[in-house]
Amino acid sequence: MDLQRRRATIPRLMLDYFLRRHGQEIAGRERVGIATALLQLTRAVGDMPGTNTVATIANCRYAAGVEDSLRVRSEPVASAWLPKLGDPCILIDPARRIAY
Repeated sequence: MDLQRRRATIPRLMLDYFLRRHGQEIAGRERVGIATALLQLTRAVGDMPGTNTVATIANCRYAAGVEDSLRVRSEPVASAWLPKLGDPCILIDPARRIAY
């Protein structure tokens, strides 16, 4: 990270920390509910990209692992079973398991 981007990031992180730590105190008694809701919203929005990234990595690793395991058996087995087992939702959804 270059120096200019680092300088822009540090104040933003400090402001984020300060608002999370003292946001409700700054808002005053009559606006504590609004401040709390705003803090929860920013946390939720901040968590979404991380959750999405972890889910994407897990899905890709699962699909690659299934594909590698099936290819060890043989190519016809892999081509027949990969469309059925390549989606990790089959582990959670009983209707999909019954269908196969």
